[in-house]
This record gives sequence, C-alpha cells and structure tokens, in this order.
Amino acid sequence: MSSPAPLRCDHVIASIATEASGPSYSVPKLCEALQVSGWQAHLHVGGDRPSPDRWSLPIHWYRDDRLWPRRLGVSTSMKRGLQAAVGQTAVLHNHGLWMMPNVYCGQVTLPKGCKLVVAPRGTLADWAWQRSRLQKAVLWRLGQARTLHQADLFHATSEDEATSIRRRGFRQPIAIVPNGVDLPDLSVAEPHGPPYRLLFLGRIHPVKGIPELLEAWRRIHARHPLWQLHLCGPGDPEYLSQLRHQAASIDRVVWHPEVYGAKKEELYRTASLYVLPSHTENFGLTIAEALASGVPVIASRQTPWRGLETERCGWWVELGVDPLAQALEEAMRLDSSERFWMGARGRKWIDDSFSWETLGGMMADCYRWLLGEGPIPSCVQLD
Repeated sequence: MSSPAPLRCDHVIASIATEASGPSYSVPKLCEALQVSGWQAHLHVGGDRPSPDRWSLPIHWYRDDRLWPRRLGVSTSMKRGLQAAVGQTAVLHNHGLWMMPNVYCGQVTLPKGCKLVVAPRGTLADWAWQRSRLQKAVLWRLGQARTLHQADLFHATSEDEATSIRRRGFRQPIAIVPNGVDLPDLSVAEPHGPPYRLLFLGRIHPVKGIPELLEAWRRIHARHPLWQLHLCGPGDPEYLSQLRHQAASIDRVVWHPEVYGAKKEELYRTASLYVLPSHTENFGLTIAEALASGVPVIASRQTPWRGLETERCGWWVELGVDPLAQALEEAMRLDSSERFWMGARGRKWIDDSFSWETLGGMMADCYRWLLGEGPIPSCVQLD
C-alpha cells in the first residue's frame, strides 16, 4: 500500500526579486524548510522574474499588468493562478500586506477545509501603519480587510509583532514562528584587529534610523581613531543623497553599494560590530545574520531582540542619538577579544534557536493543528 501524498501549502508574496528585502530570503527558505518537514510547498510571486535555480521548490511567477503602477503588484494572472491553486492546497499562506497579491488572498474563494494564514511581515506595526495612508485606504476597501478578517491564523515572527496584530483588533490565533538563519562557515574566525569596522547593512530607508546613526558617529568618532563606519545597501537615490550630504563633514564614513552572496558574507566577517537603530522591525533579519557571523550587535528596542542583553551578545537600546552614542562608546572601548566572545555567544544562540529545520517543523505543526490533525503547538497564542 502506497503512503499518502504529502499535504500541500501555497505561499504568496508580492515579489522575491529584491534580495536586500528580508522576506525575499526568508519566505522561500520557509517553504524549503516545510518541504523538509514533509509538506509540498508552492510559492506564488509577482514582480521581476526570480532566478530559476536559486530555490529548490515550485515557484509560480506571474507577470504584472502593465496598465497599473508596479508598486501595486496588480496581476490578473496571479489572481487566476491562486484561484486554481486553492482547489489543490490545504493551506494558503499570505506574506505581507498592502499590495494586490495580498488582496487576492482575500478575494479568491477558498474551498471547504482550506485554511488561510496571514503573515503581516511588519506591516501592522505603528510606524508602518501611518505611512501611505491613501494607498492603504484604497486597498483596504478592495479586499485587504477581507484577507485579514478571514484569516484562520496569523503568523508573527516575534512577540512584538504579535502585539501589533492584537493592537489592530484581530483576535484570531497567532503562531509566533521567527525567521531562520543560515550559519556561515567561520572555521578561521579570530578577533579582528584595526581598523575596526562598525557596520550597517540593509535597505537605506528612513525606518532604519541612519540619520541618528550618523549623528551619533559624528559625536564620538574623534575618540576612536581606529574605527570606521561602513554603510551598505540599496536606497532611493534622493534619500541616499541627503544622507551623503549629512555625512560629508564626518570622517571615516565608508559607503558600499548593495552586495549579496560571498561579498555580503565578507562584510559581516570583517565587521567588529553591527548596528541597527531602526524605528520598527518585525524581525530584523540582518541582526540575526550578523550574530550568525559572530558579530556583536547594537539594536534599538523597536527591534524584537531583547535577547541581545540576556544572551550577552550585544546592546538593546532606546531610540535616539544619546542612547545610541552611549552604546557605541561602550562597545568600541571594549578589547577586541571581549567583542569576539560576545559574537561567539550570539552565534551559538542563533544556532540553538533559529535553525530553519527547527522553524520549518514549528510551522508544519501549526498547519497540522489548524487542520485538526495535531495538538496545539506551544508557539500558538489563542488570545
């Protein structure tokens, strides 16, 4: 007698083409981890066509409709594709809000027994909620509200994001399943000597708190002549120009274009300290990547990384120039060997708690419970 076919789950995201965006990495990785846990995972994406050989899972790509602005992600072919897919799947898992692919998940007719999971991916946080209000109001009426209200389960990547979901009035169960991280090879890791690098790597965007970082660096850099500030990532050209103007009179600020793969790993590996003074993060993947690379981290309390303090691998500070400058002073005064051991503790924490195999199993358990085939997982909050 043959064994039953694996259950199928279908995941939806507006695009995975922007490698600097955390979900462009974490959503396909979650799908791959679910496959390891015995599920048949499919991914539905719009935007630019993804690389066909980067991910080991079925990816359904849909071309955007040309008559609409690309930022909306309008794709009638995606809507048709999703309607066909829900007739074959047990779980439809939407990632993100406020683009048409996220609206389609509420517009398609789900057959009996098919469950809808919604992962806001930070879009319900206070800072994000206040931006682009007109676009949000239009999409809310087009069907974004229906997607949220019809959800059988919310997927949050942190306790803080679960709080944001409740703050918006949604009472459905919430599964708190963080993003995973791949550990790079650090077989030759050792304490870094000068020049020491303070690194920011990610989107150059107002939410990231880079003006505050530049001001904090301006205040303290003269006392730390062996240190450099490195800023790496893509951004809007006009905003980048504003930041470069701010940094023009500050010494030892080094700008990098966006990097991926081996070049990105090299930047982490040569950093002595990583900093993310963000105004909001539902997870903060670059923090996890830095820790996985053995780099201690300074992050704002608007990121869900209080474990930086409890695991003794970094600083978790209030927003603002003064707290950031104080943490930078403390971190940069440490002996390089002290920072090295902080980074080693952070890497062990990531290895113990954020492996994709573990997190894929957690999500698979959530699906089984949602379908009435298993007990409630410990990561699920009912209210």
